[in-house]
Amino acid sequence: MSAGSVVGMVINFIMFSALSLVLGKGFDIMVSIMNGFDSLPMDAFNTVSSLHLIYIAGPFLYMLALGYNHIVTSNSESNAEV
Repeated sequence: MSAGSVVGMVINFIMFSALSLVLGKGFDIMVSIMNGFDSLPMDAFNTVSSLHLIYIAGPFLYMLALGYNHIVTSNSESNAEV
């Protein structure tokens, strides 16, 4: 079994974490700006709430995809299918 897929998984997760940090800061700024406006409709707040839930679920889904990719890569390397 090769360590290439493990190294790739770690690098991908670090890059995804950095991207998530930037997007999370953007969400924080956007929510604070939206709370300052009294004339925004409730649909805007519902949309941001839905996007925030998707943002929260993203890292968990990404970890599942990276884990599945690692398993498939390890199996194909051990069977000499590469």
